[in-house]
Amino acid sequence: MIEFVVREGPMFEAMIMNREISNPMFRFLFENQSPAHVYYRWKLYSILQGDAPTKWKTEDFRMFKNGSMWRPPPLNPYLHGTVDDDEKESEEETSKKGCLKEEQRDQLEEILRGLAPRKNDIADAMVFCLNHAEAAEEIVECIAESLSILKTPLPKKIARLYLVSDVLYNSSAKVANASYYRKYFETKLCQIFSDLNATYRAIQGHLQSENFKQRVMSCFRAWEDWTVYPEPFLIKLQNIFLGLVNLGVEKEAPPPPPPLP
Repeated sequence: MIEFVVREGPMFEAMIMNREISNPMFRFLFENQSPAHVYYRWKLYSILQGDAPTKWKTEDFRMFKNGSMWRPPPLNPYLHGTVDDDEKESEEETSKKGCLKEEQRDQLEEILRGLAPRKNDIADAMVFCLNHAEAAEEIVECIAESLSILKTPLPKKIARLYLVSDVLYNSSAKVANASYYRKYFETKLCQIFSDLNATYRAIQGHLQSENFKQRVMSCFRAWEDWTVYPEPFLIKLQNIFLGLVNLGVEKEAPPPPPPLP
C-alpha cells in the first residue's frame, strides 16, 4: 500500500479508501488513533523524507510545524546493530584505513623473503602492492626496510629493487591509490640507495660488484625513460648509490653563511 501511495500520490489513497470502505483489511485507514494507522502515517512520511524501507532516522521529529512530536520505532538490533556497534565499526574502519591487516603484513613479509629476480615472482609481488595500494605508505616502509639489511643475499636485494621499479612503473595505472606509491617512495629512495651503496662497497669480487652495479644502474635508465621522477632527483639518487654524495653529510651540512654586507 505505502509504496503505491508514494508513487501515485494522495489521489491513490483516496481511491482506495473509497473503494475498500467495507474491507476490514483497510480499516486502519479510517481509524486515525489506531496503532496501525499511526505506523502507516509515520512510514509514509519516513519514506517520503528519503529513509530506506528497512533503515530510518530514529530521533524525534514534528511532521508539521507546531504539530505534535513523533517518535519513530527503534531499529531492529539484530538487523542493524546498536548505535554503539555502528560507532565501533566506524572507529575500526577509520583505524584500519591505510594499514595492512596482520595477515596481509605477514603475507607481504613472506613475499619479500622469498622474492627472486624472476619476472613472475616480481609481477606477483607488484600485483599484491597494487591490490593494497590504500596501505601504500606501510608497504613502501616495509620494502625500504627489507633493502636496508646488509646481509641480504644480492639476488634478493636486486629482486626487491626490481619490485620497487615495477611498482613505480605501474603507479600511473588506473588503480585506486596507486599514485601514492610514487609519493611515498620519493621520501625513501635516498635512504634506499644509500643502503645499496653500502651493499655495493661490501661486495668482495670485482665481477660480482660490477654485475650488481649494472643491475642497479639499469633501473635508473628505465626510470629516466618512464619519467618517473625529475631528472635532477634521479641524478642525485645515482650519485648517492655511486658514493659521490654522502647522505649523512648532506643531512648534517650546516646552512650557508649569510651574505656579507
